[in-house]
Amino acid sequence: MMGKMGKESARSSSSEGTVEVFRFDPKVDAAPRYETFRVPYPEWKDKKVLEVLHYIFERFDGSLAMGESCTVQHCGSCGIRMNGRSILACDVPAEGAMKLEPLSVKRVLKDLLVDQSFSSEEEEVAE
Repeated sequence: MMGKMGKESARSSSSEGTVEVFRFDPKVDAAPRYETFRVPYPEWKDKKVLEVLHYIFERFDGSLAMGESCTVQHCGSCGIRMNGRSILACDVPAEGAMKLEPLSVKRVLKDLLVDQSFSSEEEEVAE
């Protein structure tokens, strides 16, 4: 069966990708957690990370929160971390094994959705 799975079976085969997604709703959750999804090969191969997130939202969990707006690498609202590096989900190709997290200098509103307002903490990082 494809879909959600426990961490212990997080290995991916050549026919499916494994996507580990940061989950946290500060209104109801005491602490963040990760949820793992298996995505069939045709749904991640030659797709952007944002397309894979849409697949997860539509097929497995409609409560997944993520940022998106322009989908053409312009606005930055889909900025996340994939496997430890900052990316635009609308621009970067999906990989067979991905760990997706919110940007670390932003306040998490829910899951991968972060507060897009500029903070003094970000100003220090930019200098």
